Amino acid sequence: MRIKIAQDHAIEAGHTYVSYTLTTERITPKYSPAISMQKQSDVIRQAISLFQQLQQERRQHQARVEAIDQVLAQIRADAPAVATVGRRGRGTNAMRLQDAVAQSLAQGPQTKDELLAGVQQVGYRFATRNPMNSLQTFLYTTGKQLFPRVDGKFSVAGASTVPKAAKPAKVKRTMSPAARTRISEAAKARWARQKAGRK
Repeated sequence: MRIKIAQDHAIEAGHTYVSYTLTTERITPKYSPAISMQKQSDVIRQAISLFQQLQQERRQHQARVEAIDQVLAQIRADAPAVATVGRRGRGTNAMRLQDAVAQSLAQGPQTKDELLAGVQQVGYRFATRNPMNSLQTFLYTTGKQLFPRVDGKFSVAGASTVPKAAKPAKVKRTMSPAARTRISEAAKARWARQKAGRK
């Protein structure tokens, strides 16, 4: 819409009067379908390019984080910590996570929840606020060959996962005096027959 203002002057009785006239005019914009479609195509191409670029950066960051996690897990597993207490009172470990896992699995195959409880029971203390995440990182990276997972349970590599059948307890048999007497008499009779046969 276009607005026009017209100014008019008039002189009456020695005074000058100014009047204004306001008019409006509707303007129809020039529309070109070809130009509009070209702009939309440019915007779509830019959005797709930006999306692909962000996806590539995200994959690179994820790969970097996974590599850092593996290195940290290797350090925790291979380097025994000095037994000191930090500023927040959390003690470090005098044993490796690998040794703690082996001690826990000496009792037999265990699930990851059972293994976490067993590792903590033998005295291992995790330095992170998410012990399960640290344990799983170790089990699926450094400890994958040492502690394979079969049917949802981890065990020491090379150890049999089939529990050994318990041997039946030996029953001690006792003999009554009457039985001892009968055996003794039967033996004496046999010896007497053998002695009579030699004559």
